[in-house]
Amino acid sequence: MLVVYKYIMEGIEPVYNFDIPIGAKIVDVGLQERDGVFWMLVNNTKPTEERRFIQVITGEDIENYSINDLDPVGTYINAFRQVIHVFEIQKKDEE
Repeated sequence: MLVVYKYIMEGIEPVYNFDIPIGAKIVDVGLQERDGVFWMLVNNTKPTEERRFIQVITGEDIENYSINDLDPVGTYINAFRQVIHVFEIQKKDEE
């Protein structure tokens, strides 16, 4: 069944890992209380896969990733009035 789920990026972490139903699509990102969140349209009958995300403040260096590693998800303003950008880390093809 299709449903919208919310995923919370609590605190400040280098990477946020979530088990998300396969084929889920991002609807939006935003701020709830003090945490960044994003909503996804999911089919909750599908098996899950791990998906990884990072948050970056405007002007902050992004280390350990190339431009091809990251897909933009969305942008929001946090409780400290910083502009935060959320990216999904792309899976690397296994050789």
